[in-house]
Amino acid sequence: MTILENAPRENIKLPEKLGISTGYFACNIIYQTISTYLLFFYTNVFGLNAAVAATMFLVVRIIDAVANPVWGVMVDKMKAGKRGKYLQWLFFGAIPFTVLSILCFYSPSLSAMGKIIYAYVTYVAMSLAYIVVSLPTSSLPAAMTRNSDQITSLTSYSDFAANVAGMCVSFGVPLLVTKISGSYSGPQSQIGWLATMALYSIIGCLCFFYSVKVIHERYVLSSKEKDSVKISDLFTEFKTNKALVILALIFILSFGMQSIVNSTSSYFVTYNMNQPNMLKWFNLLGSLPSFVLIPMFPLFKKWFGKRGMLVIFFIIEIIGLGILYFGNAHNTALMMVGQLIKSCGMLVATGFIWALVPEVITYSEWVTGRRLNGVLTAVISFMLTFGMALGGVVPGYVLSATGFSAKLAVQTATAMGGIKTVMCTIPAVLVVITIICVLLYPLTDERLAKITAEINDRSKKNA
Repeated sequence: MTILENAPRENIKLPEKLGISTGYFACNIIYQTISTYLLFFYTNVFGLNAAVAATMFLVVRIIDAVANPVWGVMVDKMKAGKRGKYLQWLFFGAIPFTVLSILCFYSPSLSAMGKIIYAYVTYVAMSLAYIVVSLPTSSLPAAMTRNSDQITSLTSYSDFAANVAGMCVSFGVPLLVTKISGSYSGPQSQIGWLATMALYSIIGCLCFFYSVKVIHERYVLSSKEKDSVKISDLFTEFKTNKALVILALIFILSFGMQSIVNSTSSYFVTYNMNQPNMLKWFNLLGSLPSFVLIPMFPLFKKWFGKRGMLVIFFIIEIIGLGILYFGNAHNTALMMVGQLIKSCGMLVATGFIWALVPEVITYSEWVTGRRLNGVLTAVISFMLTFGMALGGVVPGYVLSATGFSAKLAVQTATAMGGIKTVMCTIPAVLVVITIICVLLYPLTDERLAKITAEINDRSKKNA
């Protein structure tokens, strides 16, 4: 392990915390727009069949399954540039990711097959560009500090920023699209979607550049360690790092659940609630609680411990999903209460699990003697993107199987039942499985403190 000579010591000050915040804001304002609305855009605006769109999401995730770990190994093997090991790729990848994200929401006049080809090309290219920027962003906390309290602080800042982005996405996107086009559904809304995505992507790109300017990397692999990194390290980590295996499952399940709910909310509000004008307010309740809850992460951790905190808030989420499922969908006030309760649980639980990523990296360093930020973050990033892809794959196939048609203003009872199943039942099942995984997570604060102390002692002896 190399401690970079020009990096300030491990006292992370406000500018760097803001830098990590803007990086997460950038990723989320762009990619949350894609993961939340792209399926709806494809079916209701661009004119793709739901099953065709779902298959495309699945194919892209298979490509990601190869690209993510390969990119993680490549990044760990590369030299740190003048901007750092991870920050340099944030700098180089920002503009391509921005442009390709905009193109995903462009609607060229093409034949049915031409539209499918265009959607595949732009979505695959955007997903690869996202890997280039998301892996460095996710790797940065572990490259900045080993300290558990500092990591919790960074997680609070980054999650707060991510949820500000989420609010911009949930409330702002339908509002802006409707303001520009007069509607957020149908071919007439094409320019609204394109303009909104362009605005959000450019803002995100500028935020990436700010992150590159103010963040300092402190811990990277030494030249000897860097040269020894290989793709087989992925399999070795899964054999020796139980915490990684469990955290990978938690990421797939929790972000799969989150993405499925977010992708389906547009359909649920439009058809089941029959309140399309309420979509922005319904989605706003999906982000608004973060402004109160996320700054309280350190307190929640102190009161309940990591595992207790996650279990409690996942249970709160299940209660909210139950209200949405069993309540009368035409009772708007009740649906809003259910959404608020569900969101309180989901925001805290899915937000805090990011604090576990540097822990898993530290545990790996303790076992292997190498801090494989890129490799391990690539594993987690893949699990995240795979989970988020479920937001396109699962709703797309279920909607197609239950007879959903974007051409119908009023859906059949079977189709609306399918929407409710995807919105509530499937996510609730995923949350229950996630709780079981959380209870099996092996790294307590006490054990992690002992591991960190041993690593520091080892580093001093080798200095």
